[in-house]
Amino acid sequence: MSEIEGHDDASQLTYQRRAGSIRVSVVSLGKKRFIDTDQTDEKQNKVEFEMTYKALVCGLGMLAFVGGSGCTMEAGEGGGTPETVGEVQNAFSAAPSCDASLYAHCWDQSDPTGAIQVRIYECKSAFVGHAGARVCLVESDRVLVGGGGTVDGGDPNIGALLTQSFPVSGSLGGAAGGGWAVSSKDHIYSNPHNLKAYAIGLKLKDSNGVPYLASRLAPFVHVTTANSSASGNLAAAAAVAVTPLVSGASTREVMLGGGASPTSGQLLTAVLPTAAGWVAKSKDHLASSPGTITAYTISMSPCPTGLGYCLAQDITIVSGASASGYHNQNAFVSTPGNAVMIAVGGSANYNGSGRMLVALIPQPVGNGAASMLSKDHGVADTGSDSAAFVTLRRTPL
Repeated sequence: MSEIEGHDDASQLTYQRRAGSIRVSVVSLGKKRFIDTDQTDEKQNKVEFEMTYKALVCGLGMLAFVGGSGCTMEAGEGGGTPETVGEVQNAFSAAPSCDASLYAHCWDQSDPTGAIQVRIYECKSAFVGHAGARVCLVESDRVLVGGGGTVDGGDPNIGALLTQSFPVSGSLGGAAGGGWAVSSKDHIYSNPHNLKAYAIGLKLKDSNGVPYLASRLAPFVHVTTANSSASGNLAAAAAVAVTPLVSGASTREVMLGGGASPTSGQLLTAVLPTAAGWVAKSKDHLASSPGTITAYTISMSPCPTGLGYCLAQDITIVSGASASGYHNQNAFVSTPGNAVMIAVGGSANYNGSGRMLVALIPQPVGNGAASMLSKDHGVADTGSDSAAFVTLRRTPL
């Protein structure tokens, strides 16, 4: 998993530029999304850029499980606007156990019985220039349940901002594995920076202590999306992906992680768990860029066949006032002893022009915790921040 540039023969990743414009496509949950960016050089048809992980684009290794056609995600060119189009022609298996070439750190946590096992993956920080994206994979023996990311480096007096945090491929197509995608950008003020992604993978044992294979668990895991209506000029967009009902029942599935993916020009202000599902919010800032946002909720059947017990989730949210500039809010409230953290979120609330998200980070504290970071940008603003995490616990059949 070494760094690659341009076309890589081993991975068969090809990045092309269309005449006059670049179309960046993202395939997620069977839905293709496009971002078009204007370009001035119509003759160049290949773009060289920095990408840290071969298995980065679209959850890569997971494409084989979901019928794998091509997909791409933004990647920074180091000095300017992201401008990549990629096709993944070959599928790759997920990395071996905590592959040091891919992950900076891995932390294992579990409930007291050892039946609910979670691994937090911290993928390596990578330079994305003015804007870009990173995907952090979970290993193929686990199911993706959550993730996050953080802007890393750059000029702290200027700052860059998160623009997306959402699940891709893998378990979302009924297969094990998967990846968590994050993207970021500087905004109005130039600030080349690094970006780091996190992913959270779940592994279970049945009531007899026998491993419940990820390939068996994955079909019980589902994703729900919801799209907002279009925002106005310099206004917010918001959507809630409501946790679905259990098939044939009046109760809801167990809520796991959630994410947000707004249209180009929007900046994230919230990716937050609620009793109904995950809330996603975004806004344009200083420069008008009306758009929409898609909220994601990952959920699962509460009592998978043959597991021998059921599962339930709990939500912890910790809030605090934020002065102007950067503000870090931690949710380090002790995770219940019978549970383990499976997802993180956060929300930046503001009183004036706006505060936006800079980081959503799963923390290996106790049985899991969360931290988030927000900032104002260009115009001083105060508000309040909330850091949140979701935990999973056993319940009787």
